[in-house]
Amino acid sequence: MSFLDTLTDHELANFYYYKYDTFMEHSKKEIDVFFSAKGITQEKIIELMKENRELEHCNKKNQCPQCYSTKKIKTQELFCPWGFGVALDAHFSDNTKMTDLYFCLICGYDFYNCKPIHKKYSRIVSFFKKFYDFD
Repeated sequence: MSFLDTLTDHELANFYYYKYDTFMEHSKKEIDVFFSAKGITQEKIIELMKENRELEHCNKKNQCPQCYSTKKIKTQELFCPWGFGVALDAHFSDNTKMTDLYFCLICGYDFYNCKPIHKKYSRIVSFFKKFYDFD
C-alpha cells in the first residue's frame, strides 16, 4: 500500500493541486499512473476541489485550514529566534533548543508559520484558474 492509497478523493485532488509540481519527473509519472488507474482526470480534480471548498468543515483542532485534511507530519528544527548566527552558536553549544514544526502532508501548509502555499506561477494553477477561482 502506498501513501496515495491512504488518501480520500478530496485529499488526492488537493495533493495534486498543491504538490504535483514539487516532484521530479519519475515521481510525476508514477502519480499520473496512479490517478489514471483510479479514473481521476483533470476534470474530476477540478470538480473535487470545488466540492472541497463548498463542504462544511467542522474545523477540527488539527485540521489544515488550506485543504481541511487532518494528516500532518511533525519535524524538528533548531530554534533560533534571532537569526543564523544564533543558530550556529546553538549548534556548537550544549544548550540547543529544538522546536516542533508541523506540516500538512496533503498540501504542505506550515502550521508553525501559518503560511499557505501560493503558487501563482505554476502551470497547474493557471490551468485550474481557467475554470475556477481558488483565491
